[in-house]
Amino acid sequence: MEHFEKHANIRDSIFGSTVLSDINQLQRSFELSRKNRQIEQLIIEQKVKENTIRYQKIIQYISLLVLLFVSVVLVFIFFQNKRLNVAYKVLFEKNIELVEFQKNALKPSPQKKITRSVLTQDAQDDIADKVLILMKDTSIICDPEFSIDKLADLLNSNQKYVSEAINNSLKKNFRSLLSTYRVQEAQRLLADLDTTKYTIDSVAFKVGYKSPNSFRNTFKEITGVSPGFYLKSIKNLSNS
Repeated sequence: MEHFEKHANIRDSIFGSTVLSDINQLQRSFELSRKNRQIEQLIIEQKVKENTIRYQKIIQYISLLVLLFVSVVLVFIFFQNKRLNVAYKVLFEKNIELVEFQKNALKPSPQKKITRSVLTQDAQDDIADKVLILMKDTSIICDPEFSIDKLADLLNSNQKYVSEAINNSLKKNFRSLLSTYRVQEAQRLLADLDTTKYTIDSVAFKVGYKSPNSFRNTFKEITGVSPGFYLKSIKNLSNS
C-alpha cells in the first residue's frame, strides 16, 4: 500500500510538471503572438503615416503648380490688358488728332499765303463750302471712279476752279480731302455693332478703293493705325 501511494505521488508530480510546462509554453506563445501583432500594427500605422505624408506632399506640389500656373495666367492677362489699354489710348489720341486736324484743315489760315486766282476769295470759299457738302454724300465719294472732274461737273464749275478752292480755302488737295472722308466712312462701317458684317477688304471696296492695300496704307496714314488694329479694338471694346 505504501508503495502504491509513492508511485501515485510520483505520477502526479510528473503529470503536474508536464502540464505546467505546457501552460508556460502556451503562455510564451501567446505573449510572442501578441507582440507580433503589436509589431504588425506598428508597421501598418507607420506605412499609413508614410502614405499620408507622401499624399500630402503630392497635394502640396500639385497646389503649388496650380498656383504657379494661375499666377502666370494672371500676369499674362495683366500685361495683355495693359498693352490693349495703351493701344486703345494711342488709338483714341490718334482719332482726336485726326478730328483736330480735319477741323484745322477746314479753317482758312490767314498766315498762309494764298495762291493767286482769277476767283475772288469769296467765290473760292463758296465753292469750298459746296465741296464739303458733297463730300458728306457717301454715294458720291465712295464711287471708285469719282474724280475732281466729276466733282467739278456736280458743282457746275471746272476742274481748275474747284482745285484752287480746295487748295486755298481748305488747305488740302483733292486727293487728300477725298481720302479723309473715305476713311471716315470706313471707320463708321468698321465701328458697326455687328462687327462681323464687314471685312477689311469689303470695306475698302465699299468706300471706293480699288485696291485693299491702297486702302490700308491710306487708313494708317490718316489714323495712325492699321484698319486691322482698328477693327480688333472695336471688337474688344464692344465685348468689354
